[in-house]
Amino acid sequence: MQKRYALVVGVDTYPEAALSKCANDAKAVGSVLKSREFGFQVTDLINEQVTRRRLAEYINLLFREEAGFYLLYFSGHGWSTDLGVHLVTTDADEIDQGVSLDTIRQLITNVAPPKASVLVILDCCHAGAGLPYSLPDSGTYIRPEDVAQSITHLPEGRVLLAACRANEFSYEDKDSPNSIFTRSLLAGLNGDAADVSGEITISGLFDFVARHMQQEARTQTPVFKGDIAGRIVLGTGFPPKLHPAPDEQRLKEIVAEAEKHLSDYQSRIAASYADLDGWRNGGHRAACQILSPVLEWFEKTGLKYPDLARDQKFSNSRLALFNRLGSLCSIDVGMETVAGHVLAKVGSGTFGTVWRVRQSGGSIGAFKVYHAQDISVQEKMRRFRRGFSAMAQLDHPHIVKVHRYTEAPPGFIMDFIEGANLREFTGALDEPRDVIALLLTIGETLKHAHNRGVVHRDVKPENIIISPDSSGKWRAYLTDFDLAWFSTASQFTKEGLGTWQYSAPEQLANPGSASAHAVTTDSYSFGQLAYYAITGSDPIPLEVADNQSHLEKTVRAGWYADPAQLFLELYSKCTSRRPEVRPNFESICLVLSKVLQQLGDLNESSVLSPERFTRELVFSMVGASIEGESFVSLSGKTQIRVSLKRPRHDHASLDLEFHALVEPILDGISNEQMRRVLNERIDRALNALGNTTRQRGSVGPYSITVHKEQVPLSLTGLYESRLLISRVVDAIEGR
Repeated sequence: MQKRYALVVGVDTYPEAALSKCANDAKAVGSVLKSREFGFQVTDLINEQVTRRRLAEYINLLFREEAGFYLLYFSGHGWSTDLGVHLVTTDADEIDQGVSLDTIRQLITNVAPPKASVLVILDCCHAGAGLPYSLPDSGTYIRPEDVAQSITHLPEGRVLLAACRANEFSYEDKDSPNSIFTRSLLAGLNGDAADVSGEITISGLFDFVARHMQQEARTQTPVFKGDIAGRIVLGTGFPPKLHPAPDEQRLKEIVAEAEKHLSDYQSRIAASYADLDGWRNGGHRAACQILSPVLEWFEKTGLKYPDLARDQKFSNSRLALFNRLGSLCSIDVGMETVAGHVLAKVGSGTFGTVWRVRQSGGSIGAFKVYHAQDISVQEKMRRFRRGFSAMAQLDHPHIVKVHRYTEAPPGFIMDFIEGANLREFTGALDEPRDVIALLLTIGETLKHAHNRGVVHRDVKPENIIISPDSSGKWRAYLTDFDLAWFSTASQFTKEGLGTWQYSAPEQLANPGSASAHAVTTDSYSFGQLAYYAITGSDPIPLEVADNQSHLEKTVRAGWYADPAQLFLELYSKCTSRRPEVRPNFESICLVLSKVLQQLGDLNESSVLSPERFTRELVFSMVGASIEGESFVSLSGKTQIRVSLKRPRHDHASLDLEFHALVEPILDGISNEQMRRVLNERIDRALNALGNTTRQRGSVGPYSITVHKEQVPLSLTGLYESRLLISRVVDAIEGR
């Protein structure tokens, strides 16, 4: 047998943010790997031994040994910065965070013998209390996308198994000596992942860990990356755990049992099903309770005997089961269900219908029931359950809280939020600050989801519920995680799902890609949601320039220059076709906070500096993208220059120079007559405003200078000056 070498590393004793499970994890894994069934020669590094130099040295030595199998296990902090992704050592600092994944990639790709097998297991960021490690602010916990970018390709026989969560404190079992991931890993290594031959393979171990963790903690799923040809055996000599295919006699017994379950169900519900009132008043609820254990039997039997999938009779019984389950998805107002008495239909979406129900204790809740017509679409059913799991692991006051999943009918019970979605909302959001405050709440909520490893992937007006709180203020709630993606999930969907106006281009064009499941998809959708919230209309898909122009016109009508500029720049970045340009939600929320602050820093009594007054005046005329004192009217025909002179605390003199960029044309009169007509028009406009004078200019085909004394450096002065500019421009450009 070829030699096998393993290096196991566990660090608890960090100077800051100490952990509690990692040393135990490493010792337990090392002990198992030394056993006769695995036969590894194990070197361990524990706690203070794990310095940058020593860890790098030992990893280098590991892959330079002559062996047929190499295994590296690390349990401790992981850290990601702009400079790379690192396994954090006890002496890490701002300059050197530890050993980078890129170094490990190079070693397993270029140094380990080509025919050797390599398994790297990383239990980072969920092996303890999950406290932030005290490193540069630009860093973050290792995320699955970081692993994917750092270890972009592995040759055949090289495998990475990683559990990289951003926050695991809520999911750690304090009564267990090991982390959630390593506990599942150890269960598999101790024989639970053995196959029918009593062997544990890398792929079999991963499948076991994925199933085990889903059962114990649906909030956490391992990451698998690598290229395996055939079977790579980790251990052998275990009692077989997977059942062989049933023999012919057992197969007949199973098929007969399946048919009996269906027959018994049908006979037990027949009477109430035939009686409409009886069905509504309790029959439906009883049928769901009767069918649930039958569903469980079919699922367990199918998993135990995979070959049953090829048996036509069993498949027919399974199809009949789903038909009966589909009929239970049809509920109506007044019906008694497993979730309570149905009061009203709230709405319907891609995956299910939401009903308002009165629960057994009298409280009001919501019951989301899967669509009957899609009962046999397994991928969609899995997504529906995933939506529940995503919401269940998120504990945020602005995420609709879910309570219980029901197998019959497929659905889940959640809090009922009184209100309307953003598209149907008819309440008053009178000020820009009100809209930005709601967007900031949604942004903070999505940031929370991303920190828990969940990407929503369907951010749109229909999934934002607006509800009044006890004080009458509007609150935003995020709901409908049916398209949610757990960032550590092990496979990508090939189905393009999403709302075309709001989904990122890569989500629709390449739904199976990593980028289609990255947090940047939510950044794109949030940008388009912000567009809708401000303009009241849906964005034009992929036409960012047109959307930007419309958005700029909208904010010019009631915003100030500085916050408008920030908001427009944020929209442009969020909706970039390039995912790497889009900001994360920490940055998005920071910008929105600044916008909110700047929108509230002016009132009727505010005194503006001359520079701020000029900037706001220019912005109010042509938009936030213009800088400086000179600008061109929206028609492109007139150039205007703004000058404030002799400023006195709260007043200044205002000079406005107007230059026609094209010669004004008035039908049927000469140029001299044209100038006289324009002067008369302008004089009439100025007389109506008062306290202004006009001087003839000498630039271009037509120019004038308008002077106004004692202009208040306030919102009142801005209004008066804007009116003055508008009337003069209209006089010059009118026909």
